[in-house]
Amino acid sequence: MLLLHSSEPVTIRSASVSPDGRTLHAEYVRPGDLCGGDIVVDSSVTERQVTVTVSVERGLDLTTRTCALHQKLERTPIHLDSPLGSRLVVDGTTGEQIPVTRS
Repeated sequence: MLLLHSSEPVTIRSASVSPDGRTLHAEYVRPGDLCGGDIVVDSSVTERQVTVTVSVERGLDLTTRTCALHQKLERTPIHLDSPLGSRLVVDGTTGEQIPVTRS
């Protein structure tokens, strides 16, 4: 049996970091529940930056949806082994730097 699925990138809008610098919260807009799918968050950490990639994965559906009308703002935590410090936070999908506010 062949299962078809799709993975769609989700752009991260902003991020905030906890006072101790060890928890980064990425904020993004995800398609609403009517569109289904599971959010997948991946992160990689180097000495200079933290790269965060968010995508939504779902079964392939050939029908037309109005997902843009049912979006919602969400935040997901990313736990860091050491404080963020002066490292950049980058969206792994766009390669753009993400603005970070301190909580």
